[in-house]
Amino acid sequence: MSRSNLARVLSVAVVFAGVWYVSAADAPKPVTAASPAFKPGSVAYVTHALSQPCGLENTTLENASMGELFEMLGQKHNLTIRLDPERFNKFTGHTNLYETKLDPIRLRGLTLRDVIDEVCAQLSEEPRAGYTVRAGQIVIGNSFVMPSVPGSYKRGVAPMMIPESLMAKMLYGPTVNLAVQEKSLTEIVSLLREQSGVNIVIDPKLKDLASKRLTLTLADPKLWSVLKVISEMSDAAPAVMDNIFFITTPCNASKIMAETELNLGLRELETQRPPVK
Repeated sequence: MSRSNLARVLSVAVVFAGVWYVSAADAPKPVTAASPAFKPGSVAYVTHALSQPCGLENTTLENASMGELFEMLGQKHNLTIRLDPERFNKFTGHTNLYETKLDPIRLRGLTLRDVIDEVCAQLSEEPRAGYTVRAGQIVIGNSFVMPSVPGSYKRGVAPMMIPESLMAKMLYGPTVNLAVQEKSLTEIVSLLREQSGVNIVIDPKLKDLASKRLTLTLADPKLWSVLKVISEMSDAAPAVMDNIFFITTPCNASKIMAETELNLGLRELETQRPPVK
């Protein structure tokens, strides 16, 4: 090949290489569900993903099953979506809901949370379905129901909206397991939150106590029992506020639990007594 022809071939190759490079660099990249600030598989990662576009705007879901939708969303957002077998086996009698065909869902403009809410609405058996977030998972099960009207005890009544079995679950939380060595209260709470999917908050006023290192192993206790133990070891105390467990000072925890117990009808309102003459 002559030098002039070789030069032409090389120049064409360079042009094509340049076009390919620019095209690949400028091509739109898939939108990731979670910010790099959140560790993949964490509760924070999944919670952030719920607020992101569902990623299926251009997908046709005609005659799609629930399992197929969960699989597509899971691949888009790098997480797992599943049904709570205890909830649906108990209340629906079905064991193969993943094959259930969904009613059409208009996906354009919906976030992942919107789509999950649509699925929950289609699972219309009472009690209405809801979801919880665990490490790397969205678990569709029972929605949280307020046990009573807050403050109703002040009128002399505290009507219960849930059975005692659900009230016990609210107060004690799920069964957990814990084995830690030289971990801070903050780190332990993070582990429990990831494992259980339950809201657990540490009072900022415990900033100094939260760094104290703890070592313990607990097999199959209820979450409330674990929080009592680790709080006692840290000179703190837990309290329950609806579906939130709050670790705070013993004095503050006592006040919060008194309010919770009044709302649940577990204690009577103390009326002001006249002074003794």
